[in-house]
Amino acid sequence: MANYISTGMGASCFGTASISVKKKSDSSKKRVSQNRNKIRKKPLNYNPREISNQILRAVKTESARFVLTRAKTKLGVLKRCIGTGQYEERELLAAVAHAQRMVNCARLKVKNLKEEEQKGHENEEEKANNQQRKKNEVKRRVSQKEQELKSKMAQEKMQLLRKEKMNQQELIRRKKMHRSQELTKIQEADMKYLKDKTNNNPTQTNYSGVSLELSGTAMGLQELQLSAHAIELMEKQLEQEIEMQVEMQMAGMTFTEGAAVDTGGVSEVTTEAAVPTSSIDVSV
Repeated sequence: MANYISTGMGASCFGTASISVKKKSDSSKKRVSQNRNKIRKKPLNYNPREISNQILRAVKTESARFVLTRAKTKLGVLKRCIGTGQYEERELLAAVAHAQRMVNCARLKVKNLKEEEQKGHENEEEKANNQQRKKNEVKRRVSQKEQELKSKMAQEKMQLLRKEKMNQQELIRRKKMHRSQELTKIQEADMKYLKDKTNNNPTQTNYSGVSLELSGTAMGLQELQLSAHAIELMEKQLEQEIEMQVEMQMAGMTFTEGAAVDTGGVSEVTTEAAVPTSSIDVSV
């Protein structure tokens, strides 16, 4: 009986001890959980407008690449904060997702700016090429106008030379006609003079005087023929000089104005000097 009582009391004491150990473990877990809840989470220092504003302000490829680098750095820092337990998990994950979107936006901005700058360079090159083509076209038109003007001036010059040549030929023709008229009139006058003199003195014929008159008339006619020959020679020389002047003008040499007129004047004076008026008057 005593043994039974002792055994029962031992069992009851063991059950009481196990129950007390369980209660102590539960209370310790509650205290740990309470201590963990009492630890305050750090505030997440993340500004969602920082990177986005920098992306919007970027106007060149270099600045956009700099913003992309900063966005990647910001994303890496946020990812390293995951699992530390120092920050609110939901807020941290939302910040990481936003930072990843900002990285994508920065990449898009870099791509767009690079494309825009490339297109701008192409436009500048095309504009420069168009301006160069325009300058070349202007030069070509100016050169064409100059060639047309030179051709027109050359044609006008040739027309003037032809006109001058025709004028000189007309002058030569008139001189020849005039000298022929003068020679004809002089011969008619001499023959009429001899005829009238012979008719006035039919019985008193002075053979020596007549022969002298005839010889003088012959000499006058010979001198007139020589002067006509000299006129022809001078006219041919004048024509040759005109032809040479025309060729020189066509070759681009300077045409000396008035040379043909001076030559004509000399020939005219020579012609007039070659016709002796005193030789016609033969004294009886």
